[in-house]
Amino acid sequence: KKKTKSLLKILNLIGIKDTEQLQFDSLTKIIKCYKGNTSKKNSQINAETSILYTILKYYKVNNSLPQYEKLPDDTTSYKSLNDNTLSLLFNYLESLALKEGNNLSWISSIYIMLDTGVRMNEILNIKTKNVDLTSNTIILEKNDTKNGYKRILFFNSLSKKYIEKLVARKNEYLIFNEVKKDRMNKSSLSYFFDKIESYLKLNENRIHAHRLRKTFATRLLKKGCPVTTIQKLLGHTDIKMTMIYLDIDNTMIENDYFNFYPYEKKEPCD
Repeated sequence: KKKTKSLLKILNLIGIKDTEQLQFDSLTKIIKCYKGNTSKKNSQINAETSILYTILKYYKVNNSLPQYEKLPDDTTSYKSLNDNTLSLLFNYLESLALKEGNNLSWISSIYIMLDTGVRMNEILNIKTKNVDLTSNTIILEKNDTKNGYKRILFFNSLSKKYIEKLVARKNEYLIFNEVKKDRMNKSSLSYFFDKIESYLKLNENRIHAHRLRKTFATRLLKKGCPVTTIQKLLGHTDIKMTMIYLDIDNTMIENDYFNFYPYEKKEPCD
């Protein structure tokens, strides 16, 4: 819906209000309008422009548009959080009063995401009854995961004390909106991410749920955790998706090469 609204604005800007006005050069005009009036990347322009083609094809509308060719991908993959950024994030979270507004739920969400690699939608679905403080586990029911499979989350010292406070509140859902006395929704959590971004004023990619998930996966990898285990922890059915989440820098590659060198070392020749 959001993409369609954006597309309609572009069409209005170039004076196209009816499908009969679509000409062979309309696609070029649409792209030029996006480039001149928005800061959208090619991937976003592709996603929105393709909607037009999809709608025309679905409703079998005759038109003179050329065959659609995507613009080259210009997106840059976001990196996992480094130690310095994590330190800044933790300092900010620790500066907030837990008893004020929704701070406990918001702060806990960040720590839980970093501790478990859980997705934003999944964390909002966690039921308090499914949290076991003895075994440090959380059960995600199959209806509450992205792929429809039941999954167990493990948590540790980073988030445990916050989870204990949330459990003590005895709400149906672990992440609860104390202000509205209802379960937390995605927009409220996104609002907190915006607050973090505004406060930290980072020059790198903004902090968001997927970046915390990537940080969780990458830090496990650097500690020597097998990729197949990381795959299970992230809840991926395809290991190719897991690889996307892993930041493997040159230092790590160099260390692994010499640590796992497959040949016997020979003495240098005289």
